Amino acid sequence: MIHSIWIKSFRCLKENLFSFEKDPFISIISKNNVGKTSLLEACYVLGNLNSFTTKNLANVVPFEQDISLIGIKLNHLNRSLNYYLKIDSLGKKYITLNNQVVRRKTDIQSLFRVNYISSDSLFFITSQPSFRRKELDQSLSQFSLSYRKNLATYKRLILQKNKLFKMNQDTALIRNINKLLAPLIIEIQKERILYLREVETRINEFFNRIKFPLQSLEIKYQSKTQFLTQADQVLDFLNENLSKESLSRMSLYGPHRDDFIFIGNERVIKEFYSRGVCRTVAYFFQLSQSLIMQDKTQLPMLLLLDEPFSEIYKDLKSELISQIPNSFYVIYTSTQKDEITSLKNSSLYAINDGLICKI
Repeated sequence: MIHSIWIKSFRCLKENLFSFEKDPFISIISKNNVGKTSLLEACYVLGNLNSFTTKNLANVVPFEQDISLIGIKLNHLNRSLNYYLKIDSLGKKYITLNNQVVRRKTDIQSLFRVNYISSDSLFFITSQPSFRRKELDQSLSQFSLSYRKNLATYKRLILQKNKLFKMNQDTALIRNINKLLAPLIIEIQKERILYLREVETRINEFFNRIKFPLQSLEIKYQSKTQFLTQADQVLDFLNENLSKESLSRMSLYGPHRDDFIFIGNERVIKEFYSRGVCRTVAYFFQLSQSLIMQDKTQLPMLLLLDEPFSEIYKDLKSELISQIPNSFYVIYTSTQKDEITSLKNSSLYAINDGLICKI
């Protein structure tokens, strides 16, 4: 279980400690631009060693400070685990676990998992395919070693293939790369489709428990090669389209170009339904991913909710919150006190001058 989280000198935040020991659901109510998202970002960085707002972690260190510090205390099998992360002004990370230096990210990922859901989650439905692919790859890679290895090899081969296209190299070399790509395409797409089916099942289970315009949801995977079931069929397809790729001077087919869409009641959701419906579907998609992650890893799940329910009416907000599993540890932020207090009984905090305080 997650016992407590400690944050010091992270963006505008000073030194803060909050505990989940008495209540796994923490609500933070404050006005804009006081540090609510910064607190969630610190928790996210602690679990993922990267940020959802910046590529350079040096940006989280306050101007007047040399370092930012974050820590978490967990209890596992009657053993207390204390994990601390220090970030210096150059963005370099220093990690200790029970006072022992840690250098591998996998050692941290074996402690707990974190998922962040914000009002921007709507983009999961409405944005470009590259956004959905990135999110899908990140999720699958967190619990599937085979997927992580296959995807890394695939990306390396695609880079080599594109480089050969730009150099106008003989197609014989590209055909050799296609031979290596074909079985990887089969395996990557197979894992993606199976995972999306599991997510789809979870979302429909949520729909069955709430009052919502959609009675059913389908997640449809889109690819030029998904109906090719054998590696030699994929290889033939890639080689047959070499001339088209050569003209474009880039690889046009494979998982790096695939997409998936959401269909509700036989309608494409982003084309037919309101932003509120799209936002709700995106929320349940990410909540389903969190559930699957917890089931696959058997690790504590820390869910970070950053005002995720704009454009959703009050009664539905209450239902969406009620669907969060009791096994999750949750930090929910909002600018509206009545919204939080009406949604769920929880430990209620505010942020004032960089300090979190109980209300």
